[in-house]
Amino acid sequence: MTLAAAGEVFGPAAAEVAHAERVIDARRAAEAEGKGVVLLDGKLVEKLRVVNAERITAKAAAILELERTSG
Repeated sequence: MTLAAAGEVFGPAAAEVAHAERVIDARRAAEAEGKGVVLLDGKLVEKLRVVNAERITAKAAAILELERTSG
C-alpha cells in the first residue's frame, strides 16, 4: 500500500476535515469576541469537540506533509 492510499484509507475524510476547520474557526471567532461559549450553526460546541477538531486537522496536516516529503 502506498502512502497516499494509506492516507485515504486511514486519514480523515475531506468533509470531516472541513467540518473540523469550521469548528476551530468558530472557536477562534468566539475567543476574539471575548465569548466563553462557542456556537456553530446555532448549536453549542463543547470543548471536547474543539479538541477533536484540532486532532483531526493535525492528523490531516501530518498526512499531507508525509505525502509531500516522501516524493
